[in-house]
Amino acid sequence: MNATKHAEVEFGTGTIGGGPFLEGSKNIVSCFSFHANGYAALVAARYLGPVIEEQIPTSTRVKNASPLPSGTVFTKEDCSETYVNVLKLQEEFGFEYAAAVGSLIYLMNTFIKLTFSIRKLAKFMQKRGRTHFTILKLLLHHVQCHRCSAGIKFYSDIKLSPLYQMMVETGNTEHADAPIILFTDSSFQDCPDTAKSTGGYLTFMKGGVVDNSSHLTGLVCHSSCEAEYCHAQVD
Repeated sequence: MNATKHAEVEFGTGTIGGGPFLEGSKNIVSCFSFHANGYAALVAARYLGPVIEEQIPTSTRVKNASPLPSGTVFTKEDCSETYVNVLKLQEEFGFEYAAAVGSLIYLMNTFIKLTFSIRKLAKFMQKRGRTHFTILKLLLHHVQCHRCSAGIKFYSDIKLSPLYQMMVETGNTEHADAPIILFTDSSFQDCPDTAKSTGGYLTFMKGGVVDNSSHLTGLVCHSSCEAEYCHAQVD
């Protein structure tokens, strides 16, 4: 049963949204489901299963708790020298890099914690190397193991949301029920190719993420403090 059929069976005419698979061979849909305990959930990850079936054979799957291996560094030094090498890696790993990343880019809309990983992998669409294929395969394993944990919840009463509880526990009671809450953060010169810093932001409404990003700054910052301020200003 493909992704569209899954949605039709579970949600019927109440299904909202839709999006094409990169190669046009599958439809991956996002679905709203409304729950009696006061929240609506937007989920796309559970319908990526058929796509993962195509990319990674069942016999080769392993459990992977983290989206990225510890200490992962993304650099152009790991790229293949020629497109012939890329084709050989594609045959060895058994999936097309661009198609897999394209599927994950759509999934990123409701699986927010994957944003950093996917945006980094998407930088190496041309001469991707063995390291990039290996990381992508581990990320697909992670998605397969954690599909049920993905999704965005929006609460009719924001006081029921984990975000509100976190704000209260950290002493930010004055802004805990604000209509819009924004967080920003930044690394410091984590890109070895440019010495630039990766930063991002999360924007919440009704306890759920409505906008997010992970990207490099346009500047080379000279301290972690400068990187934080630059990302907060740009975001």
